[in-house]
Amino acid sequence: MNNIPLIAASISFIGLIITLFKMLDEQKKYHKLRYNQDKRLEYKLRIYDLLISDIMDYDTLVSKFQAQTPMIVIDSIEIRKCIYEMLVEKTLVCSDSGLYTVDTISEEEDNND
Repeated sequence: MNNIPLIAASISFIGLIITLFKMLDEQKKYHKLRYNQDKRLEYKLRIYDLLISDIMDYDTLVSKFQAQTPMIVIDSIEIRKCIYEMLVEKTLVCSDSGLYTVDTISEEEDNND
């Protein structure tokens, strides 16, 4: 009978440790997700800045993107994701030849046509 409180306290302590590890893991996931969102927003702004003055294909865009920050490795998959999101948002336009440019037609101009 004397062991019941000890067993209950041990189970509670183990549950506390598991909960703390789970909470730490969730915080790591949240911060990684937040970091990736911030990085993708930065990539979108840089892509927009590059394409505002020039029309480029994907390879040229990645090479100019890398030339801006030569010491940092650029994730080309993230750039593809950003381009896709920008195409869905209608911030970028893609031609049949695979060239990307900034969409400069506003909705008012589009509705007037």
